[in-house]
Amino acid sequence: MKTSFILHLDSLDVLNDLNNEQKAELFQAIYDYHKGNDVKLSGLMKAVFTPFKNQFERDLQKYDAICERNKQNGKTGGRPKNPNKPTGLSGNPDKPIKPDNDSDNDSDNDSDNENNKKEYEIKKNQLLGLYNEVKNTASFEGVKMALNSIVNQKLNYDLMADDFINFAITQDKTYKKPIDFSNHFQNYYKTKDLTKYFIIENNNDIDFEKVLEVYNRVFKRNQTYLTNEEKNIVIKAFNDFGKEKINKALEKASKDDFLVDINPQNLSRKFKSFVNIEFLFKYKTLHKYSNL
Repeated sequence: MKTSFILHLDSLDVLNDLNNEQKAELFQAIYDYHKGNDVKLSGLMKAVFTPFKNQFERDLQKYDAICERNKQNGKTGGRPKNPNKPTGLSGNPDKPIKPDNDSDNDSDNDSDNENNKKEYEIKKNQLLGLYNEVKNTASFEGVKMALNSIVNQKLNYDLMADDFINFAITQDKTYKKPIDFSNHFQNYYKTKDLTKYFIIENNNDIDFEKVLEVYNRVFKRNQTYLTNEEKNIVIKAFNDFGKEKINKALEKASKDDFLVDINPQNLSRKFKSFVNIEFLFKYKTLHKYSNL
């Protein structure tokens, strides 16, 4: 029975595009998969997990093949009946059989991983070329108008295209015509939460480093930077509430034992990750603490 698995470093690049809750969901799915439990994912997270699952299955097939080869080698090995040609410490067999080991698996995985990376880059460049071809066309302008109207907000379409292309690659999508790309792009995003892609003017001249410093100090965190999605959330909060109410809400929240986690051993790791920038600057959270 196999008691370990390989997790390739470059496959973890997707973590840069996930929030803390999604990261936890991904690693829970990896755990459940290897424990033989049902993996319950949907939408984006199902697409994110699929490349990991495919790699795990390929690795397992290689492992099983190595075990079978070793089994066959074992049947043909052992001490020869001819005592004139002993084997062991006193000499070597004419044609020694090399045992397979983990290094074979690692080499195969490294080779496959490199090939997968090259194939991914080729597909990504092809789809990026298609996006650059359609993004200034009248048909794609219609797509942008439709999506902007859903949230009544300007959106970062280059960032949206990058995420959409990653999704299309995981689903092995191809597009014969530019209009097919545009239509799938629109259909993909029309039911998504588009907050991550908002382009919001920083009318309050927000000092993001100061926001992060206060958050880390008050809630005993060590976050090193704000993602674009988090910056948009903070900007929208300042635009909706203003500096005075934001400061009041942070002060009140910092005195809430439930959030500050004065007694860390009583709270799970999952809950600690729940109290993040996104949670703290949500409308409901700020409204609650600014009115206490």
